[in-house]
Amino acid sequence: MDREGIMSNKYCPSCGDPLNPGSNLCTCGWRGKSKDAPINLDPNHGLCAFVYMGERCKFPGTTSDSTRADSQTPFYCRFHAAVRDAGPEEIAKVNRLIATGQLKPATSDWRDDLINQVLAGRKAA
Repeated sequence: MDREGIMSNKYCPSCGDPLNPGSNLCTCGWRGKSKDAPINLDPNHGLCAFVYMGERCKFPGTTSDSTRADSQTPFYCRFHAAVRDAGPEEIAKVNRLIATGQLKPATSDWRDDLINQVLAGRKAA
């Protein structure tokens, strides 16, 4: 970071997204300051915004009702996004399944699986 608080590299120190050249702002809410000022990072950044019995979900927040990714937009894991408007019984069931390890966040993206299938087909040919 230079004297004006503008990033000298090209990536946000908070979320890792690319920054516009010469910018000291990021879409995640990070704002550059002087090099001596501490950057306050939210320990829950990127996590599901669902809170159940006073505890926040620890899965990655990947689904939102908005197309904007700003600090006011809550993101939910795929399980809590599905039951946000459900009754308390369904929400409790999902949270029990998460707590017992029966529901887990996706370990791979469908695109990764597709690439692996295409590469496997090329090797077989």
